[in-house]
Amino acid sequence: MMNQELKKTITNYSLNIIILILLTFSGFMIYSIFINNSPVSDKKTDVTDTTKKSFPQINSKSITVEVLNGTDEKKIASTVREFLIYNEFDVVKADNYKTSTVEKTIIIDRVGDIKKASKVAYALGVSEKLVSTQLMPELYTDVTVIIGRDFNSLKPFISNK
Repeated sequence: MMNQELKKTITNYSLNIIILILLTFSGFMIYSIFINNSPVSDKKTDVTDTTKKSFPQINSKSITVEVLNGTDEKKIASTVREFLIYNEFDVVKADNYKTSTVEKTIIIDRVGDIKKASKVAYALGVSEKLVSTQLMPELYTDVTVIIGRDFNSLKPFISNK
């Protein structure tokens, strides 16, 4: 009789532990669902959303960009290219500029749509004062970025620090 009562107590205790484990697991799963569905922004969303708010009529995927390195530093155009691609711009070329003595980064509108150039400038953190128009439709690109020695102040380099 005592042995049977002991078995019943152990069984009840074991079932209570299993129920407690299942309740804990269920609570964790519900918590995870709420956390994963809450609006959390990452680096890409911040840049992309901000530019879309400033220029809602322009889709960055439709902006073709040429990136040229106007400095002596290596891999600058490549870093800017990757940043722009990450932020959904269509980068068609990344190369060196004809000179390596460019002081300030400039953004050039090549097709007469200054809004596209301004969107690229905003994404990179370049002042509107450094955006200009020099029509060259034969380049088959909307915007040219010429990176200057001030590249450390651009968003791709600030976000890597």
